[in-house]
Amino acid sequence: MAKQHRMLVITVACLYSVVVPRSWQIFHLDDFEVGVMSLALTLIIAGCVITVLRRFKRIARALR
Repeated sequence: MAKQHRMLVITVACLYSVVVPRSWQIFHLDDFEVGVMSLALTLIIAGCVITVLRRFKRIARALR
């Protein structure tokens, strides 16, 4: 995940947090609650993991 994409995710999460009431910022799933920022950070971490795996794959291909 490029820096621009990470910044976009955080910016959207922050703007959402500013605009909506606090009660809308927490998503209730089965047995736990997830906040907007936690969701945004999870998305960023997932994107970074995918990026790392793709780069490792490209590096391994180049070393063969």
